[in-house]
Amino acid sequence: MVGLMSQEPATIPEVWTDLPPRRNLASPPRVLIVDDEEEFLELTSIFLRGVGFEVECARAAGEAIARAIRNPPDVILLDILLPGCDGMEILETLRTEPETAGVPVLACTALGQRDSGPLLVHAGFDGMVSKPVDWHELARMLEAAIPTT
Repeated sequence: MVGLMSQEPATIPEVWTDLPPRRNLASPPRVLIVDDEEEFLELTSIFLRGVGFEVECARAAGEAIARAIRNPPDVILLDILLPGCDGMEILETLRTEPETAGVPVLACTALGQRDSGPLLVHAGFDGMVSKPVDWHELARMLEAAIPTT
């Protein structure tokens, strides 16, 4: 399995290859994934790299905020339930920082919280992805969230 720190393109299962073509961008869009579950980070990283995204991961609030401010990604996929700090608090901090105020942030939440979508969007998220993840939907949502310039 490709490690999180690997920059090599991942080989992805055939089931993931029937995605619509991505926009032709000068460089791959960068995604910051914030989640405390190692398996989720690993699988999501492999998938997103395999379909052409550049991926960075953070496992905790402080790490996520620091990475986002230091090198703002094109979009952030943010888990709502993190130890010691929830995703809403991280979002609030990101929205107050000039470097990250305009970065689209998608909430990532467990299946039992699926009805939270309108509340999360009202709170300032740009959308919601449910766990377990529908990989095709994730790719479509990330593409849609990235501003076209």
